[in-house]
Amino acid sequence: MKFMPLIRGAMNKANLDTKEMKTVVSMIKDLTTSQQQLEQSATINQKRAAEIKREAAKEATEQAAKNVEKAATARGLNKEFAQFLRNEVLQGGV
Repeated sequence: MKFMPLIRGAMNKANLDTKEMKTVVSMIKDLTTSQQQLEQSATINQKRAAEIKREAAKEATEQAAKNVEKAATARGLNKEFAQFLRNEVLQGGV
């Protein structure tokens, strides 16, 4: 049964019978439940997207730190200084 035609019909009637009223109430309940489920799904998806972004940023930072350390070592800097630069990149200091 279609919801909107039922509501329109109910609005045009002076009185609804019990069966029609139960049907309308059931449909409203179903719509409310569906809305809650959609909102929960949207929240879950937003949290997943944020977590994916955080993980991608973390991986990019780690890769950048490795690249800095590798480049520093290739340029002849000592291992300790190369490690220092790597740590600075990981901590967001460079």
